Amino acid sequence: MRLEWLNHLVGRSGPFTTVALDATRDAPDSAHEIELRWAGHQRRLASLGASPRTIAAMDDAAVAPTGRGGRAGRLLVAADDALVLNLTLPQPPVRELTTVGPVPHLMPAVRAFAGRAPHLLVQVNRSGADIDVVGVLGEQAAHQEVDGDHDVMHKVPGGGWSQRRYQQRVEDSWERNAEGVATTVDRLVRRFAPEVVLVSGDEHAVSALTGALVKPVLDKVVRIDGGGRAAGLSPETLHDAVESALARHLAERDGALIDAFAGARGRQREAVQGLDSVVDALRRAQVAQLLLHDDPTSDATLWVGDKPLEIGLTRAEVTDLGVAHPVEVPASAALVWALLGSGGGITLVDPAQVRLTGGIGALLRWTDGSTPHDGAPSMPGHGQSRR
Repeated sequence: MRLEWLNHLVGRSGPFTTVALDATRDAPDSAHEIELRWAGHQRRLASLGASPRTIAAMDDAAVAPTGRGGRAGRLLVAADDALVLNLTLPQPPVRELTTVGPVPHLMPAVRAFAGRAPHLLVQVNRSGADIDVVGVLGEQAAHQEVDGDHDVMHKVPGGGWSQRRYQQRVEDSWERNAEGVATTVDRLVRRFAPEVVLVSGDEHAVSALTGALVKPVLDKVVRIDGGGRAAGLSPETLHDAVESALARHLAERDGALIDAFAGARGRQREAVQGLDSVVDALRRAQVAQLLLHDDPTSDATLWVGDKPLEIGLTRAEVTDLGVAHPVEVPASAALVWALLGSGGGITLVDPAQVRLTGGIGALLRWTDGSTPHDGAPSMPGHGQSRR
């Protein structure tokens, strides 16, 4: 999972005030319950030293409707007496939290959106396409309609020399319109960097489009059933087709990552496991992708300073970095913050997929003589298809 959507927090200085709370509205008195819940968080924030201005900055967002019915959560982060993150979570947080400290607690967001993938949805026909850009939070980041200016669209039955010329004009129109769609798709892929491009439409329209796409974009294309543009498809059917395709993509992506980790560990190169080795790699900005067994009940802690890469297993490790007053925080918060500071990603993996020492491992960008190496992890079912 890429974390660029949280990058705007990195330039902020602490202390950070973080609140994760249940924002479910599924009963007549839900709004009142949320207000009572928030009042409890306010009291805890005050006891932790949050300023009245910081608490006031979070006040309206904490009790505002989420815009979605049923179960939901909210994650709020404030810094410098201003609200800097306000996320609606698709489910309530596994554990509500209230913290004030040198790092924001972003694991509830990572956990909530780990099963999402930024993507393009291209619904195409022979005259053009409707294109939606969907971000990692499930939000519509952009919408584009492409309508070709070639109006010879339909073949008609018949024969003769003139009829064959007309049919050729029809096919040329399809191809030119597909080229216009491909140009727009290419521009959107370069701008938004989606993981996958989902394409729905009839066989001729999809073939014309894929034939016009450049290879880096074509490599991201996944065909889905759905009838395509203006095909009268129900939103529910399209939604199910998209979710199914994204689930397959995520399974394949994570499977490939686990295979890459196993290969690197087997070669004793560019991968480490265990909290001490991973923290050492994070301090040096070596981690490209963190693999983590997510355990919301974990009480593991790490020591941190004011900067994301000031991280250690002990107070002494952080003071050795020149930090005068290290603070002990939950390990999950420190790990995500360090990843943000170094541009790394995170993947939550099931212990049944890969067993990791201490429940943590990392693929590295580079290694040197001081990078720790140990035995390769055990890979349950390694070599079997994950499709």
